[in-house]
Amino acid sequence: MLAKAKLRFDAMTDLEKDLLEQNIIAGLPGGEGSYDRQGILSAITEFIQLGTEKFRENLIEFLREIIPVAEEAGVDMCIHPDDPPFSLFGLPRVVSTADDVRTLFDAVPSTANGLTLCAGSFGVRADNNLVGMVKEFGNKIHFIRISNRGPIHINSPFFRKRTFRLTLPVRRDHIHRITPVDQSFCKFKGSS
Repeated sequence: MLAKAKLRFDAMTDLEKDLLEQNIIAGLPGGEGSYDRQGILSAITEFIQLGTEKFRENLIEFLREIIPVAEEAGVDMCIHPDDPPFSLFGLPRVVSTADDVRTLFDAVPSTANGLTLCAGSFGVRADNNLVGMVKEFGNKIHFIRISNRGPIHINSPFFRKRTFRLTLPVRRDHIHRITPVDQSFCKFKGSS
């Protein structure tokens, strides 16, 4: 496979190589397009040197500062899991598993300190039991992103039994083909 990739890369024009590089950088966590090759390499190096535990400590320190303000304002915060929920290029991951979520909730105990249950991000890890996560963290799941595949999909018994409170916002952007039943259900749940 690497040989095929090298052949393809070698056949690309400089413009095609630049576009490929921009797309790769844009797909990295925090790589929204403001980096060039050297800038992204420097940022990756900094995060790797920071390490998982220090990265987690920084996140917890941030949450300890903002959650009381969110509580005062009546706002529920919800963190999106790492996307992807495994390391790329050695980058630390701190919100990839139920244990990671538990750590954040234990460190900053507040209903305002919540979770985005992203079926796509959490669901790609075989060691994540999404139904179990919902049962454990249900009252702290303030937003959900669903798909039409995986253990928690739009037509699963999980949703049909109305496991969540009815006011929970749903975003269906992981759904690639939406059936009329899916559309009516998403509208019922309040998604756009």
